Amino acid sequence: MRKLILCLALGLPLAGACAPSGGGPTHAVGGGPADIPQLTPLEAAEAFFKNGPGSVPDGGTPDADLGGISGGTLGMGVHMLPVPGFPGVYNVTLRNTGSGYVESFVLQIPSNPPPGPRPLLVAFHKFGVSHADTLFHTTFPQECDARGWYFVAPLGASQMHFSSLVSQINTQRVLDIVCATYPVDRARIYGVGFSMGGGAVATYAARHLDPDAPHFAAIVNHTGTVSIADAYALEYQDAASDAMELWNGGTPTTASFSYQRCSTIDIDPLTGLVGVGTDLARNLGSIKVMTVLATGDTHPYLSIQTQAWVTQLATLGVDNTFVTPNYVGHSWDALDDTAVCNWFSTLSFVAPTSGNQLADGDGQHVAGFTVQQETPGTFTPFQWLADPIANRLSIWGARNLQRLTVDVDALGLSYTGTLRWNHSNADSTPDELLLTGVPYAPTQVLRDGQLASCVYDAQLGTCLITDADGTGHMWQIQF
Repeated sequence: MRKLILCLALGLPLAGACAPSGGGPTHAVGGGPADIPQLTPLEAAEAFFKNGPGSVPDGGTPDADLGGISGGTLGMGVHMLPVPGFPGVYNVTLRNTGSGYVESFVLQIPSNPPPGPRPLLVAFHKFGVSHADTLFHTTFPQECDARGWYFVAPLGASQMHFSSLVSQINTQRVLDIVCATYPVDRARIYGVGFSMGGGAVATYAARHLDPDAPHFAAIVNHTGTVSIADAYALEYQDAASDAMELWNGGTPTTASFSYQRCSTIDIDPLTGLVGVGTDLARNLGSIKVMTVLATGDTHPYLSIQTQAWVTQLATLGVDNTFVTPNYVGHSWDALDDTAVCNWFSTLSFVAPTSGNQLADGDGQHVAGFTVQQETPGTFTPFQWLADPIANRLSIWGARNLQRLTVDVDALGLSYTGTLRWNHSNADSTPDELLLTGVPYAPTQVLRDGQLASCVYDAQLGTCLITDADGTGHMWQIQF
């Protein structure tokens, strides 16, 4: 029934497990003494996105007074049209995304996919162009169709989004609805982006680590805008900086946190140094990364950003493959699309057993944890390690942390025998650990070998433990 609702929401035929066939090329209608020349398939598709139903304004479309079909269980209005000249390719428009802006995206359904869940490739466009960028300027759609993969290219609300929170909300809605409708292999979702899109895929990957939601197994950053504040300084007083001010609610001086949380590294444009404690790139430790920078790239500051990003990933211990193709120019063409997809095809997401995390929002889901902050509007770092042999969870280095919520079963630990929690933080303030999915009350709780207590809620199946100072203590929760 859920699949039926989603198919109806998308306007898809029921046959073929919600996989519609593509529309044929659009032809001009002849008239008068001579027929109007017919459009080629490529010309028809270009017209569709340039001034037809697939066109989008530069600054995005506020979500008001627009029609759409009910989004069913996902609550979104959905409208779907075949792209002329590209069988199996659709232009999808979403309303009620929660961002305040309409979202459009290209969706390609594989023509003859093998049975079972299939990989999904998500492509992020460069600055100043629509979501059709990768349809016309890369071979990723063809690569995906040949491999039986799904392909998606989100707009991110605007042609000039610069990894804004609005763009990330919209992208999340795209992945939610595609993964809910089609048999996507959740462990094999890949992302690729170029220029502005390179920064967007990296930031989205770093901020979306919820294991219960669509997330990336691997990404390719092709010369991406990974530091928005640095880009603002070098694109000052043009359309790019205007867009950054719009999405961030001010300049890097007046809205610094917004710029930082929409970047993966925070480069000081005066010194070139990467900021300490603001690098969301640390969250990429569980994701495979490829970075591409052409030897003759013609955007100098993006080359410098890319080199700084590569250095920072190495410092953080992130698994990054650095590729430097011999190419002059700033273009998708520097990328070997086949090689990229071959690399993706070898990779699946593996749930981590440790991490160096940076949360940027209260209530954010990060690698199996839900983070509640002491003070919203700034970052919360923490590191963790799950040791199944010792049945121990270690948390350390936290700042601005009020509570971590986690079901330790998801980390390979157990509510059987003695569960250990080693805890310290970097600000010596009280921290809470809320255990969920707890089947029964602990029989005893010890802190540094001394009797302590917890708050067990049998109805909710939770156990709340509070460490008063975070200066370094060992807890034992016995079941």
